[in-house]
Amino acid sequence: QQGYLTLKQNEQEVIPFFFEKEQLDAMLEQFKQDKPDIASTIKIEVVALESIMTTLQESDDEMLTKILLWPSQESIEFVRSTQPEGQSAPAAGQATP
Repeated sequence: QQGYLTLKQNEQEVIPFFFEKEQLDAMLEQFKQDKPDIASTIKIEVVALESIMTTLQESDDEMLTKILLWPSQESIEFVRSTQPEGQSAPAAGQATP
């Protein structure tokens, strides 16, 4: 049976989708250290953003609510640079209302 790699984010299980391979690689390195016995079974899939967006719009699958689109490092830095002094930008993986 195939499952998805999940992370704990604000006390919830999320399924991360990455835009940058470097971020995925960093997470996988940590996972290999934490769970070396199952790390070798991980299979990475590349999917088009358009297909993810279509699926999110058209499906009622509960699992889809766990998907977290992980922003690129460049995007995070851009958002932080546009924040007024004294306001903090959301951390990677945090959604804002």
